[in-house]
Amino acid sequence: MKKQLALLTLALLPSLSAPALATDLPLDTPTEDFTINNDGTVTHKKTGLSWQRCSVGQTWDGSNCYGTAQSFTWDDAVKNYDTDCNGWRLPRIDELNTITEHGKVGPAINSTIFPNTPSIFYWSTSSADGYYPNYKWGVYFYSGNTTYDDKSRSYYSARLVRGGNACSFDTFTPTSDFIDNNDGTVTHKKTNLMWQRCLFGQSWDGKSCTGFSSIFNQGESRTQTDTFAGYSDWRLPTLSELNTIVDYANYSPAANKDIFPIASPELGDVWTSSIGANNPDFGWIVHFLSGYTSSGDYRANAGGILFVRAPTATGTVDLTAAVEGSPNPVTVNQNLTYTGTVTNNGNATATGTTLIFKIVKPSMTFVSAPKSCVNKGVKVVCSIGDLAAKNSITKNIIVTMKKVGAVSLKVEVKSKETDVDVLNNKATNTVTIKK
Repeated sequence: MKKQLALLTLALLPSLSAPALATDLPLDTPTEDFTINNDGTVTHKKTGLSWQRCSVGQTWDGSNCYGTAQSFTWDDAVKNYDTDCNGWRLPRIDELNTITEHGKVGPAINSTIFPNTPSIFYWSTSSADGYYPNYKWGVYFYSGNTTYDDKSRSYYSARLVRGGNACSFDTFTPTSDFIDNNDGTVTHKKTNLMWQRCLFGQSWDGKSCTGFSSIFNQGESRTQTDTFAGYSDWRLPTLSELNTIVDYANYSPAANKDIFPIASPELGDVWTSSIGANNPDFGWIVHFLSGYTSSGDYRANAGGILFVRAPTATGTVDLTAAVEGSPNPVTVNQNLTYTGTVTNNGNATATGTTLIFKIVKPSMTFVSAPKSCVNKGVKVVCSIGDLAAKNSITKNIIVTMKKVGAVSLKVEVKSKETDVDVLNNKATNTVTIKK
């Protein structure tokens, strides 16, 4: 039964709609977060880890990965690729999570950085023994689910990594990684995020969490606010953020109980702000009984809230806009995809972010836009909301080109914060319209 719960999504997701890029979702792993080493490897700037760009069994030819990813049991994978803590090895599950792209499906990975990645399960070194003996953690790269499977009877793929806590296989969230703020909150040194120690609805008595948590669907959870410990900017964490406090070596709950002293019946399903890339009606949730993740109907499923905030006292927001049109050149009466991208190059979250497209009349007419965008005649205003530091988001609208000549596509980005460099908040690009 435990196996069925964890692998339910793994079994169902391949029957969903065709893989597509979720351009309305902020990216977990934007390309600029990686240094390309020109030898078939990349270094992730956020973690310092070096990754092979190809799966085991594939070959790097200087620009792409060719061949078929090899499949093996976990026992064979560890025997072949985990003998040297200083060399190439299987990643821990928390390391594998850091290259999972929840803004995409099929595969749920940055395909520019990791080309030709199959949409299959990848092993990690980490054990799920506390929950299900003989099972090991991994990521299902069709959807990005963190889950587990039988280490001896299941055949899956692997991607090798080096650096980091190579031989600390089952140490995920040690108490030394957190600062106790003595007010019912802790600050995670690895991310600089501040977390409430209790679920929303519970009370902090100075030592532990009392009472019962409040339960919501994801839509309701997004509207909840709190002023705990004197802060008013508490919010839902993203899936990537919530994954950083999961302790995969613990069970019921899969968390550091000294840091988050929540009774296990309370710490069950916890919502994130992340939306399912293959279905906008699905939201991501972390199941803290064991630590696996899944996405489900945000209107129907129920879960708790563990609030987080990103302190901005010393942080800055630096939004950069970019724009392009495709195809270019374009012919009269042909549709053009008008693409705007926003990147937060600062070290603090931008809130209330909006991206504005200019509709240049009479050279173009508006056709369509995502649900988060509103057509206002001479401009289309797209709501982005919170955009975390070092993250990017892309919006596409469709216009029909009506007049021969050169037209400047223009976008502008704004947020509630004071931007440290307003000159890069606007972007222009020229497209040519032919007969």
